[in-house]
Amino acid sequence: METRKTSFAYDYAAMEAYALQYWGPDTSDYNQDFRTYDNDCTNFMSQIVLAGGWTEVGAYPINDRTSNSNWWYNSLGTFATTYTWAGAHNWYFFAQQESQRTSHIDNVYKALVTDIIQVDWSPTGAPDGTLDHTMIVTDRDPGDDGLAVELYLTYHTSNQKNKSLSRIKAERPNTIWYAHRT
Repeated sequence: METRKTSFAYDYAAMEAYALQYWGPDTSDYNQDFRTYDNDCTNFMSQIVLAGGWTEVGAYPINDRTSNSNWWYNSLGTFATTYTWAGAHNWYFFAQQESQRTSHIDNVYKALVTDIIQVDWSPTGAPDGTLDHTMIVTDRDPGDDGLAVELYLTYHTSNQKNKSLSRIKAERPNTIWYAHRT
């Protein structure tokens, strides 16, 4: 396993530990301090980065929960939580553009442990321009050239721990990949 060097920005060990503790396999294994969604992958990712030191932006009822510049969770219900907390597409805009808490990685195989991978896939198999799913890298087989030989991803919705990127690619060949450095 290859992990990133220490950073002063976020607690990457806490992010990885959270992902591996609360990935599932059943929803009863999730962190009970947070509600679950039918498509829970981005809710889970928000919990992971929160555990790693991300601070929430805005608050209910003062700020607009539909704005991609806000990111918070509220236990009152989904009506009091931002779209960016649990929506993959909205989370992308918050993380990459609005807050710049992540940076673009030009090749998914450059991702390190605790980097975030998002995908555009649709039920018909053809990408449609909307990000549909969010995962975290929880293990990595490094190669000689700095690119990973294999990445292992952990996520909610279908509750997977350390599922290989090559297996996901085989199951979803028509996918557009978005990699974020956290």
